[in-house]
Amino acid sequence: MSHDDQTLEDAKRVLREDYWSSVRSFAEEIEQEVKDGRIKTEDDLTERLDETVDGSYWVAYPHATLQVLCWTEHDDAIEEVYGSELEIGDGGITGLYTQIAYFAMRADIQSYISSKHH
Repeated sequence: MSHDDQTLEDAKRVLREDYWSSVRSFAEEIEQEVKDGRIKTEDDLTERLDETVDGSYWVAYPHATLQVLCWTEHDDAIEEVYGSELEIGDGGITGLYTQIAYFAMRADIQSYISSKHH
């Protein structure tokens, strides 16, 4: 592997770990809130997941949104909500990417929480 290829692979590894570190951190915060009794119902959990992802760096900035799309394990999670017929709305392609990233990250967090309980 050339030096340039190694540098690129190292950069991708760092970016991927940055994303997954955030997913783990968000999931662990939510798990702690469940243990502490601050999250009591499925509706509470859904609301907390929505607040966490919506307020995150990862869906607030277009460059970060694209990173979510690179590293997520759930790039199709939006289809559960909107089906497979997604359209570009008023937000243009950036808005569509943001929506896809939002649901993908939400699913990554949910999956991480679920994997620790099975």
